[in-house]
Amino acid sequence: MSPWERRQSESEVALWSSLNHPNIVRFLGHVTLHKWLLLFSEPLDGGELMDHILQGEAFLETEVATIMRQLLAAVEHMHELRICHRDIKPQNVL
Repeated sequence: MSPWERRQSESEVALWSSLNHPNIVRFLGHVTLHKWLLLFSEPLDGGELMDHILQGEAFLETEVATIMRQLLAAVEHMHELRICHRDIKPQNVL
């Protein structure tokens, strides 16, 4: 890794490990192997929101409200810590 890549990686690890919220995937640790940075999170099932959208499944209004409430609560938590996600999209919602 270049010095810039190393700093970016260290920043990512520090930011993610500082998050503690029920609607944010829990960070478990990391390993650096040569040019690779492996990040470990809690195991999840259910897939990406985008996969469910592409399957053409209809969402009930109550389901959408729950998803949005959880997403906005997670964003609020990040903003309280002065962290901006910058890439919120259905592919990044699990």
